[in-house]
Amino acid sequence: MRLPARSLLLCLSLLALLSHVSSMDYDDDEDDEQISKSSVKNAEAPMGEMQRSISIEGSFSDEQFRALHKNNILRVMLDGGKQQAIARADGSFTIYDVSEGVHSLDVDAPGWIFEQIKIDVHYKRNELKVRASFNGDNVGKPVKYPLTLQPSIRVKYFEEREKFDPTVYLKNPMVVMGIIAALMAFVMPKMVENMDPEEVKKLREEMKKTGGTANALKSAMQGS
Repeated sequence: MRLPARSLLLCLSLLALLSHVSSMDYDDDEDDEQISKSSVKNAEAPMGEMQRSISIEGSFSDEQFRALHKNNILRVMLDGGKQQAIARADGSFTIYDVSEGVHSLDVDAPGWIFEQIKIDVHYKRNELKVRASFNGDNVGKPVKYPLTLQPSIRVKYFEEREKFDPTVYLKNPMVVMGIIAALMAFVMPKMVENMDPEEVKKLREEMKKTGGTANALKSAMQGS
């Protein structure tokens, strides 16, 4: 019995459609299986691998320093500003969500320099602990926690004007020569009055040769 050509084509089309639908269902089942395996794997991950964090607390203890910066903003920065906190009116501060590891703490205070502090956040006895030390070397001097921050150096942006000192002028050789010449002009006449006429004559001749009292003093100083 022969089937008509139209019926044969219809049967072949139905078979192709059924095979395509079955392959799509198989792919969906594989995707669902992969998703379920991934969920189970994530569910089985240990709780210890979860991200742990803690808050870093401290304060500025110097009342005089707080009074100077009453109207200024004091920033406490962690790791170069990745996390930061602004000091409250009483000088206290809190940096939230600090992850486990080693961090560096700096203070941004206009006109003051604070020593950098190394913060070591580590997990011990089922809780996070904080260990602080000055970041001067690998070990560092321990710092009590909660932190108590104090400025180490005050920055001077302008040099103070020097006070008037008259002795500075005495270091100038021209000023010294002028003072000596004035003294000689005042003392010389009185000395001449008590000298012999011959000595006075010799002195005047010497002054004419040297060109006066000032030049005589100048040549004497240069010769010495």
